[in-house]
Amino acid sequence: MPSESREEVLARFRQIVNDSAIDLTFGSGAPVPATEPSSLTTSLYRSMEQAIAHVYPRDALVVPFMARGATDSSYLRSRGMAVYGVPVFLREPGESRIHANDERISLKALDDGVELLWQMVLDTTGEN
Repeated sequence: MPSESREEVLARFRQIVNDSAIDLTFGSGAPVPATEPSSLTTSLYRSMEQAIAHVYPRDALVVPFMARGATDSSYLRSRGMAVYGVPVFLREPGESRIHANDERISLKALDDGVELLWQMVLDTTGEN
């Protein structure tokens, strides 16, 4: 979880493995700061909700989630900046071509994603 320190994660892994013959250590590199999730009450979050409801009026449900993968957001959150990830370009159900040699999205998903980004800009700047 974003709020867990490296030491807490390592302690949990050691408890799960529960084998003194296995040595668990950190890899090289600077630690990622442990931070609390971004607030769901900021004006930016409300603008994102409005933009998503505008582009996807029938099936928009905005909920927090944590995606697998890497992000720099904890560095920004550690300095007081709210950070949100929005899946702008949606994929068709069953598509799993993320970062594959045949990665692609439909033209409708591209159009909807561009419109979503534009609406977020307009709502965030007060132009809507």
